[in-house]
Amino acid sequence: MENKSQEKERLKPSAAKSETTVTEPAEAKEASKPSAQQIVHGTSGMVKFFIFLSFLVSGVLITGGYYAYLEYQKKGDSLALLTQQLNQIQQHVDLQRTTTAELDNNAEQFNKQLNKLSAQQKLIQDSVASLAKRNPSHWMAAEAEYLVEMAGRKLWLERDLSTSVGLLKAADGQVAAMRDPSLLPIRKALAQDISQVKSIKRVDISGTVFAIDGLIVQIEHLPLNQANQASESEDEMVELSTSVSDWHNNLDKTWRALTQDFIKIRKRKGDVAPLMSLQQSWYLTQNIKNKLLQSQLALYRNDELNYRQSMSLVRQWVFEYFDLEAQETKEILNSIDKLRKLSLQQISIKKFASLPLLKQLTTYGELQSSTENDL
Repeated sequence: MENKSQEKERLKPSAAKSETTVTEPAEAKEASKPSAQQIVHGTSGMVKFFIFLSFLVSGVLITGGYYAYLEYQKKGDSLALLTQQLNQIQQHVDLQRTTTAELDNNAEQFNKQLNKLSAQQKLIQDSVASLAKRNPSHWMAAEAEYLVEMAGRKLWLERDLSTSVGLLKAADGQVAAMRDPSLLPIRKALAQDISQVKSIKRVDISGTVFAIDGLIVQIEHLPLNQANQASESEDEMVELSTSVSDWHNNLDKTWRALTQDFIKIRKRKGDVAPLMSLQQSWYLTQNIKNKLLQSQLALYRNDELNYRQSMSLVRQWVFEYFDLEAQETKEILNSIDKLRKLSLQQISIKKFASLPLLKQLTTYGELQSSTENDL
């Protein structure tokens, strides 16, 4: 029994413990459950944290985007700058290419000119060498060639026949002074040229020009062909009577004489040529002088047609507008008639036969065999 009681006593504390253990977890659970205020406070803190976190992330993203935009803009500016520099470099390269092409072209032209100058220099050296081999008589041949050329200028440009013949004779003297029998063809050609020049009819061009100058001076003093206005009948002399009773007739005669001094009426039969004004006479004189100057120019040009036309027109004007009864007019008409008969012979010589031979002599130092056979 006692054992049972002891066992019961032992079991009581364990039961009590179990009760205490059962009651403690319930209280712990009740204590562990949060209150409503604690839950609301915890939730608002989390929201604030997430909102802050979202603002922070947004700020970071905005800052990063702005920084990326700035970096992109910098890279764009750098790219534009690089593109501009690349274009400048390309332009510089193109300019260098153009300059190089121009330099190549200039170098090619310079080489061509250098080759041309080298050829000319070689030709000059050959000419100098050929001249050095010649004897002093070749300089006399060059002088004879110059004399023949001057003779041609005197003949064709100035029509100075005497001077041309003199120059040809001087050239023949130079060739003869060389005392070379191989130059006989040149002397033969010079003799032919001299005879051809002498066969040309000589016209005194200078004397004719001076005669026309005298006509120009005399034209200004020629009297014009004016109409003669002399009366055909003499006026009756008015005589007054000495008688006093004739005072009425004397008064009438005096009045008539007075009126006739102011007004005169004459009658003329036939046509009357109109008078020429001073201005017209001056123009006429100047036109005649102009035609005379044209005739002088035609003489220098050896133009016979224009010379004759100008002189014929001068004679026509003098005959029509100047007084044919005056001695000055008659003398000028006679002079014009003499000058109109002047004949200008055309020069048929086109070139001198001796000039090509002299050129051969001065160039080669001797005459070609084909030329000698032709002559």
